[in-house]
Order: sequence, then structure tokens, then C-alpha cells
Amino acid sequence: MYCSMVNFQFRKASALSSSITGLCRSRKTFGKISKFSGLLSPVCQVADGHAQRLKHQITYKAYVPPCYQDHDHKNMALKRPMSPHLTVYAPTLVAMTSIGQRITGTLLAAYALLLSGATLFLPNGIETYVSIIQSLDLSKTTIFILKLLVGLPFGFHYFNGIRYCMFNLGKWLSLKDVYATAYLTFVLTGVIVIFFAFL
Repeated sequence: MYCSMVNFQFRKASALSSSITGLCRSRKTFGKISKFSGLLSPVCQVADGHAQRLKHQITYKAYVPPCYQDHDHKNMALKRPMSPHLTVYAPTLVAMTSIGQRITGTLLAAYALLLSGATLFLPNGIETYVSIIQSLDLSKTTIFILKLLVGLPFGFHYFNGIRYCMFNLGKWLSLKDVYATAYLTFVLTGVIVIFFAFL
């Protein structure tokens, strides 16, 4: 509809320009009458300029549809990094806690699979393997560090999981609360893991 209106206006303007140009070419007829000559001079100058613009600027070319490229190939052709890209985005505390929740969840799933598989396929009970570990005569510092490494995924996933449950309930969603609860998660995780590591 818009293109039809533009074409119609263009045809009207072209017809008007042609009429004025013809009038200007025959203005010698009015040369003896200064009144008409003075009135036609600026009009004819505008009409001549319009005719020159039409002559030199309007060209018609056959439509060539652009070559289609999907998003990935277009970005590769422009040598853009694929998004999300680790070199583009700075790490934030919110992102790190989210990634940590997934990593600790994976570790806990691995713990569960190993323990369940051990109870099914190993010939002896758990007390046998506890005795084997005790027979290694490890130092208290080594045992403490091992307890920390084993307990950190439990503690972080537990407290951060509570945090995300509250997010799902629509609580603690302001930026201040999000950061405050993240720091609180780290503190509670450290306290509970160190407490059980000393036992």
C-alpha cells in the first residue's frame, strides 16, 4: 500500500515537472510581458533542477535476493566470537555460585553412584575399607584436608540449594540480597565443613 502511494505521488510529481518544463521552454512567447517572465524564472529554475536530478539519480536495477546465512555462519564469516564466550563476559559472583551449584551437584551424584556401586559389587563391608584407610597411618593434617575436600560439595550444595529454593519462591531477588545470601552461603559452608572435619 505504501509503495503504491509513493509510485502515485512520483507519477504526479513527474507529470507536474513535465508540464512546467514545457511551459518554461515556450516562455519565449511571454518574453515581451515582463510580469510573466519574472514569475516564471524561479519556477523554471526549480523545474530544471528537478529534471536534472531525475535524469542523473534515478536508476532501476533488477532485484537480487540476498544470500541467506544462518547466525553461526554469519558470525564466523565476520570473525566474531561465538556467544556466550568466556573472553567476553567478566565472571560475577552470581554466575560463579550458579556454576558451583552445578559442579557440586555433579560431585554429589558421583559420590552416590560410587557408594551404591561399592555396596553392590565389592565383596567386603564398609568397615573393611575404613580399616584399610586407617592402616595407611595418615597424619591428622592430611585427614583434615581430605575431610574438607569431601565435605565442601555437601555443605555448599546444601546451603546454596536453600538459597535457590528461596529464589524460586520469589524471595531474596534484589541485587543486595543476592550478594548477601551468596556471602552467607560461603560462611555457613566453611563453618559446617570445618566443624565436621574436626570430628
